[in-house]
Amino acid sequence: MWAVLFQKKKTTFTFGVFDTLYSNINNFKKDSFDIIIVDEAHHVPADTYRSVVEYFKPKLLIGLTATPFRTDRQDVLQFFGGTEGHIGKFDLYWALKHRWLAFPKYQVYGHDISQEKIDAIQKGFTIEDIDRNLFVKEKDEKMIAALENKADEIKNCKAIVFCRNISHIKHLIKYFPPGTATYAYSGSMSGEERRKNIREFREGNYKYILTCNLFNEGIDIPETNLLAFLRSTNSRLIWLQQLGRGLRKTKQKDFVDVFDFVGSLARVQEIKAFEKAFSEQKIDRINLNEQNKEKSELNSASKHYDSKIKVNWNFKGAAKVLKLLENQEYDLVKQQESINALRAYFEKYNKIPRIQDIEKKLDNISGDQLNTLFNSYFGYCVAALPYDFVKDEIIDYFKDEFMGFIKNFHNENRIVPTFSTIMTNLVEKNLPLINKNFIYYAYKINRSPIQTFDKKIRKEIQNNLMSNA
Repeated sequence: MWAVLFQKKKTTFTFGVFDTLYSNINNFKKDSFDIIIVDEAHHVPADTYRSVVEYFKPKLLIGLTATPFRTDRQDVLQFFGGTEGHIGKFDLYWALKHRWLAFPKYQVYGHDISQEKIDAIQKGFTIEDIDRNLFVKEKDEKMIAALENKADEIKNCKAIVFCRNISHIKHLIKYFPPGTATYAYSGSMSGEERRKNIREFREGNYKYILTCNLFNEGIDIPETNLLAFLRSTNSRLIWLQQLGRGLRKTKQKDFVDVFDFVGSLARVQEIKAFEKAFSEQKIDRINLNEQNKEKSELNSASKHYDSKIKVNWNFKGAAKVLKLLENQEYDLVKQQESINALRAYFEKYNKIPRIQDIEKKLDNISGDQLNTLFNSYFGYCVAALPYDFVKDEIIDYFKDEFMGFIKNFHNENRIVPTFSTIMTNLVEKNLPLINKNFIYYAYKINRSPIQTFDKKIRKEIQNNLMSNA
């Protein structure tokens, strides 16, 4: 996020990372820098980040972020002068609409769908049944053959293939023609070997690089002109980050081909939401990329650069699935199934699973799904167990996690965090642990719960922790 690289000699530019700055803040004067540029500026409202930003007094403070509007509603813009201040806040949809990125030509592979299966879904299949019946996974050799056919059409093809895990990479790579594919992953692979393989992919004869959980962010391979999704993800953010690996526009690339073999209704929803967000993005003509184009051509489609996202649903019955999603019947099935799963677990064990164990203990449930449906694990429990929620077996779990975080934070920073900071940090796999209603259950406060906690209860907790120190 932040950048500081310590050198003995004086330099014009200084780069580094936030953690280094935070732990060495006393090595700097408040006016050490005339200009400070904060990347990933949406993290600034967090207490530790904010303390660094507010320590320095530069002549100009600039923030860069594609996601300035946080889900916890904390104001990022205020740190950089408000809406008219010095912050870059253009997201993926804005950049696509204004022609600063390559357009994705998205192809979704799925199985032909009958009306009988659609009718069955409407009656309430589980998510697993839906995906199993609607989307038949292609055999590995067929998927690779489809990629090879597309690669042959692309001059100097450079394809990133997103796999499930390391074992999946090692299994798939044998289906690619010898000498055409390499790989990169974290963990058991050394940093030197990763850098070597990535460099040879970019500069050498490799057409494909297979990866898992590595290319989500922090890497730029503008040569990429083909993306292949052979893995599912519970996080829409990760999917967008991976999609972004191929959207860097170059003189040789105005669009990127995307092959999606994942096959799930969740992915269909993600793609539809992506199309909708792009279509609703308004154009600011001052920022429209007019490079190599006459003004008269701006509103006309070209062979490679269209005014809309290209998505090809490569299976019969796709229109019926999309209509089903529009009616939100699938969301209703997911919500009820999620509630039933937690109720069944509680009836059997007389307790709720820890947030870290949800995906292990509850069938077909993911943190990202619960976040979408209930906003937090706390909200999920209230919805599923309205009559049992006040039992000690449930509420004590949230209290213990809540106070555990406060104590650890206090030990490190000598201060009790605000409620928003607690909510922001108590997150597991994109699922927040609590919401503001937790304050009522824990402290019996009805009016202005967050404000009351921050102004009154924080001080009480602070005094108790200091007296017990």
